Amino acid sequence: MRASVFICVAAFALAACSPDLDWSVKRGDIQGIERALEAGADLQAGDAHGITPLMAAVRAGRANVAALLVERGAQVRARDKRGFTALHYASQNGMNDTVRLLLDRGAAVDARAGTGSYTPLHLAIISSRDETAMLLVDRGASITQRTGQGHTALDIATSRNEHKLATAIEDAEARRAGR
Repeated sequence: MRASVFICVAAFALAACSPDLDWSVKRGDIQGIERALEAGADLQAGDAHGITPLMAAVRAGRANVAALLVERGAQVRARDKRGFTALHYASQNGMNDTVRLLLDRGAAVDARAGTGSYTPLHLAIISSRDETAMLLVDRGASITQRTGQGHTALDIATSRNEHKLATAIEDAEARRAGR
């Protein structure tokens, strides 16, 4: 019995992730996060899927937790095992303040992820997050980059009957082309 407990504790220590940090992030428990970090929890460690605490915070819609983790040094360009970043998740969830924060801290605006080679802009449009999509365009997201299926941001907006967004993307494309 003691040997199995020791093996479990040793395996946990080698994994470098902290259930206290993960739990606190998912609950939005700022004090718990602070305690876990002070106790040495690894801010960059991912779970079995490569989801870091920052990604988990964004996926849970916890902008205040995401901001704290970024302030404490979370890597904004980290990718999970499918290649998604915190910016992908923030864009998909329409978390505009978090999108701005991540971009200000160096997140890759055109990072491609998943089997569909989706960028944060593609995911914002697919998720009907028009304001987020335009924020990404205004911050330099490529409007011509294609998904793995060959679709541009304009193609996706048009296919989803997002006429206002499609027009805004066309206007951005014209501005960038100097027309």
